[in-house]
Amino acid sequence: MLRKNLIVIVLSIFLLINITAFFDGSFESIFNLAISVFLIIMLYIVISKYDYLEMTDKNNNLENEKIIRYMCLFLLPITTLLFIFIHPGVIFNYLILLAIQFIIYLISRNVKLACTIQVLFSYILYVVSEILIITRGTPLVPMDILSANLALSLTNGYEFDISSNLVRATIAMFTTLFLVGKLVKNTASKEEKRKLSIVSLTLSIAIVLIVLSVDITAYKDIQFDAAGSIRNRGLIFNFYLNTKYLILEEPEDYSKEYAKEILSNYVEDVKSGDNELPNIIVIMNESFSDLEKIMELDTNIDSLEYFYSLKENTVRGNLIVPAIGGSTSVVEMEFLTGFSIEFFKEGSNPYMQQINKKTNSIVWDLKNQGYSTFALHPYYEHAYKRKDVYNYLGFDDFISIEDLVGKENINGYKYLNNIGSDEQSRDWEKLDTVRNYVSDRANFNEIIKIYENSPDKTFIFNVTMQNHWPYTYDGEDFKNVVVDKKINDPELNQYLSLIHESDKALEEFISYFEENSERKTIILFFGDHYPWLRDAYSVGLSINDIGDIEKKDYMDITTIPFFIWANYDIEEKYVGKIGTQYLSVLLKETAGIPLTSWDKFRKETMEKYPAFNFIGTYDSFGKLLDNVNNLKDESFEKYKMLQYYFLEENE
Repeated sequence: MLRKNLIVIVLSIFLLINITAFFDGSFESIFNLAISVFLIIMLYIVISKYDYLEMTDKNNNLENEKIIRYMCLFLLPITTLLFIFIHPGVIFNYLILLAIQFIIYLISRNVKLACTIQVLFSYILYVVSEILIITRGTPLVPMDILSANLALSLTNGYEFDISSNLVRATIAMFTTLFLVGKLVKNTASKEEKRKLSIVSLTLSIAIVLIVLSVDITAYKDIQFDAAGSIRNRGLIFNFYLNTKYLILEEPEDYSKEYAKEILSNYVEDVKSGDNELPNIIVIMNESFSDLEKIMELDTNIDSLEYFYSLKENTVRGNLIVPAIGGSTSVVEMEFLTGFSIEFFKEGSNPYMQQINKKTNSIVWDLKNQGYSTFALHPYYEHAYKRKDVYNYLGFDDFISIEDLVGKENINGYKYLNNIGSDEQSRDWEKLDTVRNYVSDRANFNEIIKIYENSPDKTFIFNVTMQNHWPYTYDGEDFKNVVVDKKINDPELNQYLSLIHESDKALEEFISYFEENSERKTIILFFGDHYPWLRDAYSVGLSINDIGDIEKKDYMDITTIPFFIWANYDIEEKYVGKIGTQYLSVLLKETAGIPLTSWDKFRKETMEKYPAFNFIGTYDSFGKLLDNVNNLKDESFEKYKMLQYYFLEENE
């Protein structure tokens, strides 16, 4: 009876922990709590029956021990899912843990050992991931294990507090192991072990086949917010999804020596001794595009009046981007590195999976010319792992929303407007917001602050947030001012009104540099992708209807206008269509920055094929051809080889 009472006490503590940790009134918390109660009641009944039979009929012990072994082998992963904070309704997490437990049993033929190892494995995986979330904002992904930087990520330079989640998981882990130790007896006969082995092998194979058949392209949210993906998909399944993108595919006939030979054909420019090289500011404006032109709209206000008014000392063109409605980091990756997403595995996000060490970029090139380098993004530093990636790409400093509002406030950060005043934060109360995102005006003011406090030869790369989806905000502090007369769709009108706000902020920003022309400065401004619009059906350009439109029209909505402007004399010109992969070459040439062999290779490729993305490829005559991977052109085969070389082998 003492054992029974002890187990009841432990189970009650476990239930209490679940109530305090899970319950917040949501459906998920009620569901988690219901499963916890159900499992505890079921285990209590089994324990009661086991104790009763042990006292009354010793001959039935073996049969009851057999029942308990089967229950633990098949049901224990559910309790594990609970204590590692994975929504138990996510079936794939249960199946993966179940397969792990089955495989361990096949090796050991010991139920208690299989259950114990599975619990410890899940606990260790969770603890490491939880620590990473606390210290750097992103959970454990397969690349961490292979990068040899995991230990540094766990401890390097971060303030670490033990979370209630870790305490709860630890208590629950010991509770679960206690139950396994008390309930599971290793009394299985050879026949029972044989049957269990057959069942374990069969189900393991079935589970593996089921999991491998999952369409991973349906889970693109793992790329932006891996921590959020754990809440939605589960730690185990999220980890598995990321393994799909882990290994770069080596190009056919690739060799390191051949890659070096290709580069040797392009002589690098001599390092500039010119101390008068301009400051460079690059602004990648969130969801910026010219819908009025693409959709032939009739609006009451020209939303991009100032944008198109810039003519003097201005280079203009149309950027062909590799994304529609999202994947911001893919666009910035192409600009900063010159790599093409077309030469990665489909569905990849290099920021999340491939960039895990010092990587060739325009940032390193500019540092070699004596530039100070800064990145600014007024949103979470962990999104797309930017904090780590920007370091690998060469930035000296990265200013994120954590810096703008103060890290001590970030746990309470709810799109800025729920944060209380704090004198220690970085003037966050002065930040202007639009729809609760940092406005372009406030964003540009931060650029000016960096500019004013930095030396000559400064490079600033900025990704804005103001115009981010969704476009259904109904707060009193923002009203649509641009209205399309033909469609008059509220979502479309809100987007156009946001772009109008960007245009006004851009005018103020450019005016500052016109009035402060003693420091030569060059500004590149472009958008990352077409906005995520759901209801603009009348023109056939809704995101939901993209698959039904013509290839050329499809290409149009990956076309984003851009400009390079300088506060000193540069040649005015229109460059036509250009791919994001080449844009840094154009910027360097305009600014007078020496070109590397990688730049010169891309410049030569650009002269033949000036733009390409996942839809198609434009040749030098403006003809739209097939996707680069289907063209089998020697230029693109070399491009793929050099990209692989820079990612895998070049230091």
